[in-house]
Amino acid sequence: MQTAPSVQPAAPVVAKLRVTNESDVLWRSKGLANDQYALRVGCRWIDSAAPNPTHDYQNRFDFPYDVTPGDSVAIVATLNAPSSPGAYTLECDAVQELVHWFHSMGSPVGTAPVTVAGGGGPAIEGFLDRADNEMIAGWVWEKDYPNRPVQLEIYDGDVRLATVAAGTFRQDLRDAGKGNGAHSFSFTPHFKVLDGKPHMIRVVAAGKNFELAGSPRTLKEGP
Repeated sequence: MQTAPSVQPAAPVVAKLRVTNESDVLWRSKGLANDQYALRVGCRWIDSAAPNPTHDYQNRFDFPYDVTPGDSVAIVATLNAPSSPGAYTLECDAVQELVHWFHSMGSPVGTAPVTVAGGGGPAIEGFLDRADNEMIAGWVWEKDYPNRPVQLEIYDGDVRLATVAAGTFRQDLRDAGKGNGAHSFSFTPHFKVLDGKPHMIRVVAAGKNFELAGSPRTLKEGP
């Protein structure tokens, strides 16, 4: 489980989770009509200064597909940070709805320490708006250099597809106070083989410890 080490109060947090089926049965992602047996991951915040979680596992995220024995599934969980500054632990656990939480059966939970900082806004922020067979696009903006385009690296798994500058103007970014508004980017992917396999698209700021919110995103090539 991975997430940003420091965020602003109530800001979006992206947690990257990987769940492995170590049983000898198929895990089906979809449940019955009453939601029984559906597989999900639930996440909650635990305040280091308080004995109890800030919330129960209210943030829940679906498994994208059935998981065979021995296989793993990657889940991107996007939720909001607590509104009060402090040191927290983000804890995530798998659940089979209306049956049991996996930790009650002896499975480990995923945890990551996260510091909710004071005010002032994040030094760099951005979002992966789109990642499909036709276009990879989004925006990124750096507070200390409000009118300078941020250099981005786009990956398919561990393979770097391109380095692009987030320097295209968007009026909505200008209206939101993101410098001069010229902080969006787009890239057309060109895969060598139309193999129908999933592609894990990641977009990170070059030379900085920052990955855009909404990244990574899994896509499959069309015909």
